[in-house]
Amino acid sequence: MALSEIMSSLNSFVWGPVMLVFLVGTGAFLTLRLRFVQIFHLFKALKLVFSRPKGDDAAGDISPFQALT
Repeated sequence: MALSEIMSSLNSFVWGPVMLVFLVGTGAFLTLRLRFVQIFHLFKALKLVFSRPKGDDAAGDISPFQALT
């Protein structure tokens, strides 16, 4: 068996159901551990992204929205 065949079978195994379980499990763990931060603080995050900075001390080179795009 050639090395490329071994790597191909290992690649299909890891990037198949194993990776799906790992990613879903990590997402569920972080959601529970951080107490649903992505749900409860969604509107606060959107407000910070789409709001204009206030005052001279908050002035910067780019806006929060420009930092995302």
